[in-house]
Amino acid sequence: MLHPENILADLAIVYWPASAVRHRLAGTSASLYDDQRERKISVDDREVVHVIYESPHEDSWAKRAHLHNIAYGYELDLQSTVTGK
Repeated sequence: MLHPENILADLAIVYWPASAVRHRLAGTSASLYDDQRERKISVDDREVVHVIYESPHEDSWAKRAHLHNIAYGYELDLQSTVTGK
């Protein structure tokens, strides 16, 4: 079952800068792997979240991503855009 707090956490994992995600994981047994095309969160060397970006994500809010939340057993396809005011 999906819970709003899990979806909110997933959005942070996908869109926040890696430094912010690492800061939130500090003091836990979780670790973050991050490169231009993917992110992985592992707990005790067991992958629990895997994000694949369609293009390099370099701190941009406009991106497509596929998130697999292994721990909770669901996947999300995300598309964000930046719009003018």
